[in-house]
Amino acid sequence: TLDSLKIINASLSYNATLNNDLTDYQVLITLDTQSLISAGKMRSDCGDIRFTDSDGITLLNYWIESGCNTTNTKIWVKVPFIPASSIKTIYVYYGNPSATSASDISTTFIPNQIFLVTGRCTDGTYCDYTDNHTEFDYIRARIGISPFTVDGSGYVSSVNHGSNPYGSSDYYYSRYRFLYLPPTSGTYYFGTNSDDASEVTFLPGDGYNAGGNGLQTPSPHPYGEHDVVAYWYGGHGTGTCGSNGTIGSRTLVAGQAIWIDYMQEEWDGGQLAQMCINIPG
Repeated sequence: TLDSLKIINASLSYNATLNNDLTDYQVLITLDTQSLISAGKMRSDCGDIRFTDSDGITLLNYWIESGCNTTNTKIWVKVPFIPASSIKTIYVYYGNPSATSASDISTTFIPNQIFLVTGRCTDGTYCDYTDNHTEFDYIRARIGISPFTVDGSGYVSSVNHGSNPYGSSDYYYSRYRFLYLPPTSGTYYFGTNSDDASEVTFLPGDGYNAGGNGLQTPSPHPYGEHDVVAYWYGGHGTGTCGSNGTIGSRTLVAGQAIWIDYMQEEWDGGQLAQMCINIPG
């Protein structure tokens, strides 16, 4: 069985806005696998799902994040090339009862990379020493909209910056977003050290809206309630990562990935954004 999926989501809208090509870009697809499984068209474990490029031949790497046999199955597909200002067509295949799952997080996402966006934070109510999670969510929901315009974005290897890599190091925000794959099961401790405020948050999804510009979230909590794990609210922090602010712990399972969203704001003076994870054992 062959279905054509025209991908119109955050990646393409963002692409059109910046008028640049996208290479090896992860696209989120939501698929109603429950109906297909109920109709006998798909394996009950979604193991027969395959994606190809627009030629209908070249297989694409993908990872089923959650929701097999539901109406809201989240699948990430790594698309080799998306031309600027265009709609990209890819294909999904299913219906082979002897197929085994090709879902693989390690080939779909870039290993050991964190997506960072920074921008202006000049609103005194929300940026002059951010005081709580609600204020950080206000900034999240308006990234890209004045006065929270974007300085730049890219991939980094850690949450550890003493300045803004894309613009002025005063009156700015930083948002780090990454998918964390626990190497072992057990209790993990999360900490932050920042100047000024910061928080470590778990999200049920990637934290970006479908149909937006890839950075902006149109309304608070688009994927459900956030889980604030660690935080430092207020003014200048001091010390080392994990000794500043409130440390949090969560029990994680090896191989079950979680989305982590780290926010930091700087008003003026010193600058710092650090996050640390204490792995069991």
